[in-house]
Amino acid sequence: MINFAKENDLSIHMHFCENNQEVEDIKRAYGVESPVEVLNKYFKPTRNILAHVVKVTDDEIRELSRLRASVVHCPISNLRLGCGVCKVPKMLSEGVNVALGTDGQGSGSNLDMFDTMKFTALLRKRYIRKSKKYG
Repeated sequence: MINFAKENDLSIHMHFCENNQEVEDIKRAYGVESPVEVLNKYFKPTRNILAHVVKVTDDEIRELSRLRASVVHCPISNLRLGCGVCKVPKMLSEGVNVALGTDGQGSGSNLDMFDTMKFTALLRKRYIRKSKKYG
């Protein structure tokens, strides 16, 4: 699959760093310090479309930018599953392309992009308010 994508200049879509268990599983399975190392080793130079990307550090976000990865923010799914919230402002400031997604009926409750836009806006307002209050 990866070679086919590389040969045909295709993107690869995957769920990535959605929760702590997934991050630990990747580290253990591939013997890496960071899941982003797997992207560098196996998926470069494909254009990766990564859903969720909740459990990443600021350094990993900078590396995602260098890899020209796109992130699909799925706020309703992430809130419903309790796995955290994507660092959208940090990603945007680092030049990562961020899109919105629903993650499907099973974990997102619906496929309504207007709900996704609403949740994204509400989360950002909370983030802005919290950062101003706490510095």
